[in-house]
Amino acid sequence: MVVVEVCCDSIASVHAAIDAGADRIELCSGLSEGGLTPSLGLIYAADCARVAKQGVRNKKKCELVVLVRPRGGHFVYSDEEVALMINDVTRISEIGADGIVIGALTKNGDVDMEAMKALCDVANTFKLSVTFHRAIDVSRDPLAVLDTCGTLGIVRILTSGGASSAVQGMETIKKLVDKSKGCVAIMAGAGLTESNVRTLVDQTGVDAVHGSFRSPQPMGEFCRDEVKLVDVIKVADKHKIVTILFFGYSNAKADF
Repeated sequence: MVVVEVCCDSIASVHAAIDAGADRIELCSGLSEGGLTPSLGLIYAADCARVAKQGVRNKKKCELVVLVRPRGGHFVYSDEEVALMINDVTRISEIGADGIVIGALTKNGDVDMEAMKALCDVANTFKLSVTFHRAIDVSRDPLAVLDTCGTLGIVRILTSGGASSAVQGMETIKKLVDKSKGCVAIMAGAGLTESNVRTLVDQTGVDAVHGSFRSPQPMGEFCRDEVKLVDVIKVADKHKIVTILFFGYSNAKADF
């Protein structure tokens, strides 16, 4: 069974993912920046939403992991930024998430062992799983990153195979899957849709797929300088998620 993880940056997307039967939610903010640490309020609301759904039609409790990334841009962090991230991990653990999503590199493009060990140690203290995010896609050697993640006890890696989309990076993703031999789960993400996810899973053998699976959602009209404008946001699309789930890659059941 391939796990379906939905990247959510709003409570509306969280509800859509849970109702569709997603296996896991990665919670973040600032998707336009590639994802940033979400507010504590959003984390709390997401945790309450998944707990509330548990037991509805025997629905399983959706796993919740939280992105810890203090800013956009590169993944080379100062000592002060690492300390900030450690504090975020502590606060996240107090709310009730299942895991964190992190990644830190050196200027040479290798895993920043000092930063990652400090973050993983805190996560382990609070029994939080750790995912290494797409920092691997800008690293010097993705296969070396996989080895390091295994050493650190990281449970999964999110990757596009170093390409702009996971479909374009399938060759590298397949190499990661073959090398990991199940020790570290490989999760493909970037540009996945209902039309290409089956091909990617079949050709790479990944353990999980990841995406925001969003659609534009009009939020109403308003006027500015006598010009009528339509406010639109993007929200996780329940029907897209269900389509991916029902390709046979999950045992999840949708709740409509």
